[in-house]
Amino acid sequence: TPHRVAVNIVTDSNDDDVVRRINRYGATEVKVSPNGKEVAFVLHGDVYVTSMDYATTKRITDTPEQERTIDFAPDGRSIVYASERGGLWQIYLTRIKNAAEKQFAYATDLVEEKLTDSKQTSFQPLFSPDGKSVAFLENRGTLKAVDVSTHLTRTLMDGRYIYSYSDGDVDYAWSPDSRWLLSSYIGKGGWQSDDIALVNASGNGEIHNLTNSGYKDGNGKWALGGKAMLFTSDRAGYRSHGSWGAEQDAYLMFFDQDAYDRFRLSKEERALFDEEQKSKNGVKKDEKAEEGSKVARKEKGKASKNHKKVDQKKDGKTDEQKPKPLKFDLDNCRDRIVRLTVNSSHLGDAVLSPEGNMLYYQASFEGGADLWKHDLVENRTEIFMKGVGGGSLVPDKDFKSLYLNSGGSIKKIDLASRSVKSIDYEAPFNYRPLKERQYMFDHVWREVK
Repeated sequence: TPHRVAVNIVTDSNDDDVVRRINRYGATEVKVSPNGKEVAFVLHGDVYVTSMDYATTKRITDTPEQERTIDFAPDGRSIVYASERGGLWQIYLTRIKNAAEKQFAYATDLVEEKLTDSKQTSFQPLFSPDGKSVAFLENRGTLKAVDVSTHLTRTLMDGRYIYSYSDGDVDYAWSPDSRWLLSSYIGKGGWQSDDIALVNASGNGEIHNLTNSGYKDGNGKWALGGKAMLFTSDRAGYRSHGSWGAEQDAYLMFFDQDAYDRFRLSKEERALFDEEQKSKNGVKKDEKAEEGSKVARKEKGKASKNHKKVDQKKDGKTDEQKPKPLKFDLDNCRDRIVRLTVNSSHLGDAVLSPEGNMLYYQASFEGGADLWKHDLVENRTEIFMKGVGGGSLVPDKDFKSLYLNSGGSIKKIDLASRSVKSIDYEAPFNYRPLKERQYMFDHVWREVK
């Protein structure tokens, strides 16, 4: 005989629309502000900024969609990030509106604007040092830059030379003078043997393959004020024949012969050379001061508010403060490469001190990643700190501390005392279960359809 069948239907909206939380763990990205007083991070797909000394934390975004790849403007008053809203990754910028407020953590009014407005995926934004442009990756195969003021974009390198197969596999870095970028490059060796290219930031198409090695080179960073490039390569380590991953080393390529010659000096030779340079610079400084005094006497009585010793520009920087345009000697740059690490390893990130005296890097020999230090003057290598974990090493502006996001926490490593401090934060988070599930479904559907 017919009988009633029990049917249970589980709805997708039996949760609260919003669940308010305070998160103290789970950060996935870290960027240190230019003044060193704040740290920006991403947690559960939202952007936050916290005070370096207190747990005071400002929520920058509050969306069910995902935000990632954050970067501070050079003045510390703006943050760029990518966000997948409306089914498309685009570049957004949030700035502090009130001119009297100096820090995000204590700002009362923030303004967000959309920097890119295209139908192509745009992500991985990176501010230029002059704050005028933001580099980004479009459609995984084009390196572009957008003007922060006009929102006009320009193509720096197209898909013939760059392509991102998975998130984070493409690197690029602005030069100190904002005129060039170091970027991943597949124009010669293909995606399995990446090179590093020097790319003109004007968009004129000028590209130089710097490494051209046939091996896998990457993580190119500017060093010694733009006179050299720190990078990693698997050219000397165990090969990846069994697909377990090759071992790598850190290298330094020089774009300046004088900088290379100085770097190759012994400790004693370098001390003598630096003393001689100080004497020469002292004589030049005295001559310049005397010339300035002559000009001052000649112009005495003619000065006005429109006549200044130093031309003050609209951006607040003097000509003397602005970085000089870099000049590169690329003809023999591949002959001016120095291997910095003494043995190959499963290498993580690496950073070089501004003077080029100390190299800090993550390497895995005994399980997890340890922080190593190589003194390039004394030619001495040591384990600086055990078990720090992986993740990007972010130095502060004075290179006194390294910041590391590992295991959901933000760590500050003091290089002088060899101590580790956790950066505490209290991130207000609005959990929207239904909207997040809808976003995740849409995201996965776009990926597989």
